[in-house]
Order: sequence, then C-alpha cells, then structure tokens
Amino acid sequence: MHTIQKKSDKINHMKTIIIFLILFSNCAFAQQQIPVKEAIPKGGLLNQKIKQTKWYFNTDEISDNKLDLNSNAAQPDILDFVDASKFLITLRDGTKLSGTYQIFDLGDMGTHTAPKNYKTFKVNKTQNLDRRATKLATFLQQDLNVHYDLEQKTMDFISNDNGPIVPSS
Repeated sequence: MHTIQKKSDKINHMKTIIIFLILFSNCAFAQQQIPVKEAIPKGGLLNQKIKQTKWYFNTDEISDNKLDLNSNAAQPDILDFVDASKFLITLRDGTKLSGTYQIFDLGDMGTHTAPKNYKTFKVNKTQNLDRRATKLATFLQQDLNVHYDLEQKTMDFISNDNGPIVPSS
C-alpha cells in the first residue's frame, strides 16, 4: 500500500511540473509583441463597409490639413473605393490616382487613429500628375486620422502633421 502511495505522489508531482511548464511557456509567448495587423480584431477594418462606394470632394479645399468627403455629386473630384482594398481617385481634369487603403473601424466609434508609421493610403499609380494632384497624393500618404459617419455619408481625413502640405520634389 505504501508503494502505491509513493507512485501516486510521484505522478501528482510530475503532473504539477508539466502543468507549471505549460503555463510558463504560455506566459513567455504572451510577452512577445504582437504586430499591429494581428492585433486588429475581426471586422476591425472599415474597408468592408465602404467598398464599392463613391465619395465626392474638392482637392482645392484641402486646408488646415483636412479633407472632407461627402455624397454631394456636385463636388468635382471622386474617391471610389473600388473593392475592399483598392481605391481610385478621379479629379475633374482627368487625373487619376490609384492604390490601396486600410481604414480601421474602431468599434464603430466613427473615428480611426493611425498607429505610428502606419499609412491609411498607399498611392501606387498616377496618371497626368500635376501640382494639385501631387498635393493630394502627398496629403493622403501622411499619417491620417479618419472620422466618418456612414449614415450621414460624410468622411474627413485629418493629418497628424501640423506643417503645410508640400509635395516632395
């Protein structure tokens, strides 16, 4: 009987050690930094909600590091969210800018604050780029905060940069 008790104690001791090792290894893995993309919860992008929508604006009205978009088709410039990752901008003079976008939907709070070194828009192609279009492309590739109201069909892009928007040469 005494031998059975010793074996039982050894098994319980081994189980305790194994459980401790498992818990310790899980804690060690949890301490690693999680990349921003992996930290985004499911449905954490506004992209799915705004894909295949068109927004209107006036590039000339980029002021105070802010660009307002709305549903007013009388505005001369168009931002088309073609699908869940690509956008196409058509300016009144026929200039076209295209690329990819990622806009976080932070719990439907109507606001997105860009993480450090994160770009909401990446402009890949441009056609007929003039100074006005270059200013817009430069603005879109800054660190932007996005405020949106899908019911009112308004969206604002606000730059974190305080200086004037100066296209790079």
